Amino acid sequence: MMYGTIGLFTRYFDGIGYSALDIAFARLAITALVLLPILLFFNRELLKVGAKGLLFFLSFGVFKLLADIFFVYSLGNISLALASILQMMFPFYVIILSLFIFKERIDGRKLFAVLAGFVGCTLLTGSTFATGNIESMGIVAALISGLCIAIYILGGTFSYKRGYHPAVYLFYCSFLADLIALPFINHNLVVDTIFHPDVVPFLFGLGVIASLIPMFFDAWSAKYLSPTIISIVSMLEVVSATIIGAIAFGEVLGPLEIFGMLLVLLSILIINIRISINAKRFFERHPEVLEQMQEQYSEDKIPKLRKKDD
Repeated sequence: MMYGTIGLFTRYFDGIGYSALDIAFARLAITALVLLPILLFFNRELLKVGAKGLLFFLSFGVFKLLADIFFVYSLGNISLALASILQMMFPFYVIILSLFIFKERIDGRKLFAVLAGFVGCTLLTGSTFATGNIESMGIVAALISGLCIAIYILGGTFSYKRGYHPAVYLFYCSFLADLIALPFINHNLVVDTIFHPDVVPFLFGLGVIASLIPMFFDAWSAKYLSPTIISIVSMLEVVSATIIGAIAFGEVLGPLEIFGMLLVLLSILIINIRISINAKRFFERHPEVLEQMQEQYSEDKIPKLRKKDD
């Protein structure tokens, strides 16, 4: 939901002349600059990743940067509604890639959740046949943007399986992607405005509220959830952005948009109910795991579960 607040800040930067690449650079720069002292203070050993680790983070950082670049290009060639919908195809990419890479089982529940969420996003962003300058390259760019997002999400799972902390994955992907973008930004504009008192609050909102915190939660969730479930829950961003657009910018919410929101929420509800059922069954079949957890953590950190009869 925090991802959906980004429109509050990007519109401000667009108004002062920032290009999409400038905004992406500022966003990733603040993320890296805030994370670096935190990692140095709490556990600087996490930053020692070696040459192979840097290459690993660079590869997925590139995909994060490309996702923004291709999406911006698509906006200049097709309608905003169509570009948004095509980019939200990334859960389908995640399902296909997870099937081959992680051997993740794809059942009817996940497919239904993805379809419900995608239809909901379609209704939220408008008709797929919205008027505008429809060009094949714009459509291809939006689809590539969704694919890059899917690969970045999968990178979080790869990172966890390699033993990297989620904050390390986020820091190095942001930092290395920024180094790639640095030669291409509008240096004069960015340097002149980035430390201006009026700009700093929006810069903080863009880099921390709409980027660092949700990105960290995104990476952290890879420890507990499959990439497919992460991508489905990520659709909630569209709901959040729609609500903020209505409140902050007076954008009208019609019956179809409200129904679309309900469909997205339904897709997430389907996934979470199943997670709760599976967790309950797991602890019932493996009570020794629950006992180990209760011994490892104090009661003030994790309350003991009630008995089934209670």
